[in-house]
Amino acid sequence: AISLAYEKAESDIMMRPPRDSKKDKLVTGRLLQMTYLQIGMIQALAGFFCYFVVLGDSGFLPPRLIGLRADWDNEDINDLKDSYGNEWVG
Repeated sequence: AISLAYEKAESDIMMRPPRDSKKDKLVTGRLLQMTYLQIGMIQALAGFFCYFVVLGDSGFLPPRLIGLRADWDNEDINDLKDSYGNEWVG
């Protein structure tokens, strides 16, 4: 709505015929490809990147994450070590 306030008015807007709903589609295959395939992949990669950055800041680098859940859930292991050698007592 704010962008419409700064857009110049079109003097002939009411004289134009309405769009043909059979020919002029609002959602096209190209739009769906752009939104789901390209932008969706970029957002997914950005989400994974942020996830691994936060875990890395907490001491768990990506190679250490493989098989970590089994050690975390194990009742016999009480001092789980992260990638920097710090112990996480559970």
